Amino acid sequence: MTYDPEDLPDPDEPTPWTLGVLLASLSAVFTTCVSIGVYDVVAQTHVLLGVAAVLVVCGGVVPTAWIWRRRSVLRWPSWGAITGLAVGVPVVVFLAAAGIG
Repeated sequence: MTYDPEDLPDPDEPTPWTLGVLLASLSAVFTTCVSIGVYDVVAQTHVLLGVAAVLVVCGGVVPTAWIWRRRSVLRWPSWGAITGLAVGVPVVVFLAAAGIG
């Protein structure tokens, strides 16, 4: 896959660390909550089906977020979403192992 030069961040532009980290943190919390919510809704049918549903959602979100990490505007929420899914999946597996759902 090739990228346009305009997709890459401008090296002369300062990085907005404060706002970016805040946005990434909010995106991570939101994505973690969504993955737990998907598990909670689907696990009412069967616990393993809930885990499978979360894995399917992750399989759809991660490739898109991985591409978005190269774009200037979307790099912060994409890293937050990837982090949120990396936290959400072990939490969902723990909930399934504990029989919660």
